[in-house]
Amino acid sequence: MKVPKTKEIEIAAIRLTVPVRDDDETAEDFPGRKGNQVTLVVGVDDGVIQAWPSGLEAEETWKACDSGVYELIDPAGAVVKTIEDYVPDFIPNSYGDYVELKVSGKGVWEGWKSSIRELKNVFTGDME
Repeated sequence: MKVPKTKEIEIAAIRLTVPVRDDDETAEDFPGRKGNQVTLVVGVDDGVIQAWPSGLEAEETWKACDSGVYELIDPAGAVVKTIEDYVPDFIPNSYGDYVELKVSGKGVWEGWKSSIRELKNVFTGDME
């Protein structure tokens, strides 16, 4: 008989890659933008975006719908889980369709709300 074994892992960051659509007003030189997508790496505990330019404040909304990719990253930088679906609850969003980004000059994503419960839901498949 085999039974499932629970393994505890540490999540240090979340890397999200979302599309930039033609009707978005995202500047070509927006941090993390390459072509028609933006990739950001965000600290789970503090909501700080890695490599964010000091002093830059930004506010963007991207219509990701089910086209976003969200990766949970361990402290060594390895991807431990990839989600390719609607915007998960641990990312500030509207209706699971729109990523809502508001960043302070210190690179902190305002409204960042990752929590143990929400991240556990990702692993158990109970995403809301």
